[in-house]
Amino acid sequence: MKKLLLLFILVYALNLMAQEKTISGVVTADEGYTLPGVNVLIKGTTVGTVTDLDGAYSITASGENVLQFSYVGMQSHEVAVGNQTTINVVLQSNVALLQDVVVIGYGTVKKKDLTGSVSQVKAADIAAIASASPALALQGRSAGVQVINNGLPGSSPEILIRGVGSIQAGTNPLYVVDGIITGDIRNLNSNDIQSIDVLKDASSQAIYGARASNGVVIITTKKGSKGKMKLSYQGYYGFNIIGKRVKMASSQFYEQYTNEALLRDDKPAAFFGDTYPINTVWLDEVTRTGQLVQQSVTMSGGTDEITYLVSFSYNGDKGVLQKNDFSRYTLRLNNEYKIANWLKMGNILSLSTYKANYPNTGVYNSAYRQGPNVPVHDSAGNWGNSNNINNVGNPVASLAYYHNIGKGYQIQASFWGQADLYRELNFKSSFGLDVGNDQSKYYTPYFIASP
Repeated sequence: MKKLLLLFILVYALNLMAQEKTISGVVTADEGYTLPGVNVLIKGTTVGTVTDLDGAYSITASGENVLQFSYVGMQSHEVAVGNQTTINVVLQSNVALLQDVVVIGYGTVKKKDLTGSVSQVKAADIAAIASASPALALQGRSAGVQVINNGLPGSSPEILIRGVGSIQAGTNPLYVVDGIITGDIRNLNSNDIQSIDVLKDASSQAIYGARASNGVVIITTKKGSKGKMKLSYQGYYGFNIIGKRVKMASSQFYEQYTNEALLRDDKPAAFFGDTYPINTVWLDEVTRTGQLVQQSVTMSGGTDEITYLVSFSYNGDKGVLQKNDFSRYTLRLNNEYKIANWLKMGNILSLSTYKANYPNTGVYNSAYRQGPNVPVHDSAGNWGNSNNINNVGNPVASLAYYHNIGKGYQIQASFWGQADLYRELNFKSSFGLDVGNDQSKYYTPYFIASP
């Protein structure tokens, strides 16, 4: 009898828990004021509501449900309903989010005080991108920013901020690296970057004038910190492949198709025979599995008087097209000196050198059009030709005789001093230098690969 009674009580309690009831309450911030617009959601469902202007809410839920409270700039909070009908919640400020520092044209500002349209990509996201160009770190991570990349090693991706701002003046944004205005960021090692801030609206860009009409990309590199010397290594090895290959026609299909096309034009057939010893896949002949290599060594540390960071990196990129290679070496020195309690000085120095082999990308078109019954080389070792059937040259020959070699260097340096005059008042002066040299050697000899 006692067991039946306990079972009845348990079932009755569970039934009460499962019954829906109206839950109401008020949501306030940790500073005491009410919060309008707080999302109140039953966990695991799409049922929810929002608080009114007085921070009050009302929602129908059962005792077994859990309510989730979320608000921008506040830490999310969960409360089990149980037998409660009134649930008042105090949300705590998300200090870590609000204290994030964003770089803008005229200094730095905390996110909570930011009024302009600025987005930021941090070091962890930048280092996770396997690319020689840090610009690709913005792809998919910043609203309103579009990154267009042709995939060729050594090329500079095109960045569009909120669309095309000008037809004749170009579309590239203004790049500012540690206070230095530059037109190219291919010299930067992704592992050396602390953050990338994208200024999108006029109020954020105003200090740079007309040059910022397409937006501003501000890049801040890493610096040393007080403590023992740290030596770190980062590296990766990857592959470049063609995502989806087009299935090419066989020699048999190609010859039959060509003969039918000629007969329709009242021309004699070009191919005779029923054997097809040659079946060249031209796309395979001009492409390969590319390789991507990045090696970086960083040494940092400091004392109360000086902090330092030294890094050396290598980036190597072999594209999927034969003879398309890019390599770059980068050396960076970031130092800061404390001359007095009120005076600091520092220097930022970046040296980079690169070498690139630019291919004839027109061979892609030839590889798709050249007949599969044409060999790369004939039995005599000469270049295979199409006998003027389709008026397409030998793609491998075109690639072999094309020479376009580029090399160059870039030096970026900044020297600055800052004096703390009175409390929040300080004076800072800096001198920047951006010097580079690019050389290109282009040579294509006259050759005959088809009669």
